[in-house]
Formats: sequence, C-alpha cells, structure tokens
Amino acid sequence: MKTLSGIIRLLIFSFLILACSHNSKLQRGQFQSREIVNRTTEEMLNHYQNAIYLEGDFQLERLEKDQWSISTGTEDLRHTFLISGFDSPADINMEINSVYYLENGLLLNNNLFLGVEGNIDSRLQKDLEHLTSMNNSIRHHKIGKLVHLWSPGDDPDFKQPTPQELRARINRIDGHDGDCEQGGEGATSCSVTSSTGSGCSVSCGSGYYACCNETAFGPNDCHCHSDTDQNVID
Repeated sequence: MKTLSGIIRLLIFSFLILACSHNSKLQRGQFQSREIVNRTTEEMLNHYQNAIYLEGDFQLERLEKDQWSISTGTEDLRHTFLISGFDSPADINMEINSVYYLENGLLLNNNLFLGVEGNIDSRLQKDLEHLTSMNNSIRHHKIGKLVHLWSPGDDPDFKQPTPQELRARINRIDGHDGDCEQGGEGATSCSVTSSTGSGCSVSCGSGYYACCNETAFGPNDCHCHSDTDQNVID
C-alpha cells in the first residue's frame, strides 16, 4: 500500500509540474504549433502573400468589442493575427486548433472564414471551397482589417505585444499620404520583412489602402490608411 500511495503522489506531483510549466509557457506568450505544408496545400499557399497553415495550440484574446488577436509559435516563428471591423456582431470565442492565413482571410478550424471585405476574389473562393471540402455549414464573416505579425522564434529580445500595443496596431491611421515602402494608395495589401527575419503584412477593406514600412527600431509597421482621411471605424 505504501508503494502504491507513493506512486500516486509521484503522479500527482508530476502532473502539477507539467501544468505549471504549461501555464508559464502561456504567460510568456510562447505557444506551440507546427506549420503544415503538403501536396494539397503547397501550390495553393504559393498564390498568396506570406500564406501559412498552422495546427496546434493558439491563444485567442478579445481586445475590444470587435477586435481579436490570435497568437501562436512554431520552432521557427512566432505569429500574431489581428482582426477587426466585423460586418455584424461576432463572438469568435472558441478553441482554435488550426489556422489558414490566405492574405485576405483567415480560415479557423476549417469551419469559420473571416474575409476582408472587398478583397475576396474568385480564386480565393475556389480555394476556400477546396480547403473546407465543400462544407456548406461553414460560417462567414466580413472583416475590415487583417494584420499578420511574425518574429523569429529564437529571438531573445522578443516580447509578446501587450493588448494595448495590439489595439494600437489595429487602429493606427496617420498621414502617410502614400509615403509607404510597400503598398500605398490603391493597394489593398502589402508586406515587409526586416533583415532580422521579423515582419508584418496587412489586408485592408473597402475605403482604406495598405501601407507597410520597415522601422529602424521596434516592430515593423503595417496598417490601413483611410482613403478619405477619416477615423477608422472599429
């Protein structure tokens, strides 16, 4: 009996250690997933700017009433996706185990598609049908802006952006007046990658153009600029 009791205590202790270790990893903003590339997706993903397919564990956080962030990390890169400007009230609070990023939309768990309004062309529609195996029950939401941020997974200086920093990235709008390294007036999307391997991309809905700049210090800048110089409606 003493031996059995000792084994049980050891198992409980081991479980607590693993749980604490997992929670510590989540608190540091480092999440585990893996990038999936196979014959059925490789050619498709090459159609899109910085497209990626991830499976694993994700952190979903509501920043404001219709602003969300989805974060994860692989052995190579850490990813954050920012979503805002839903066409209707949306609650996407769910456990996420897979994400397709297709430049102008995110497919979550193969059953919820968040597409940037005005940027969904016939090719994306066709690819979406293929990815979901013609699933007629898939839910659709139109969104106004989609930002993808990435950073090398082994960067010791990397810090998971705070909710305040993420809100600022979603809402940022200023007077570039077309002064963008990538994108500019008339562009619906753009992307920039720095020499350190970090980068960002953005897709902007109707009424905005995409603007991307590499910054000398801190994270790169990818945001949507209003065509009419009015405030962003989120």
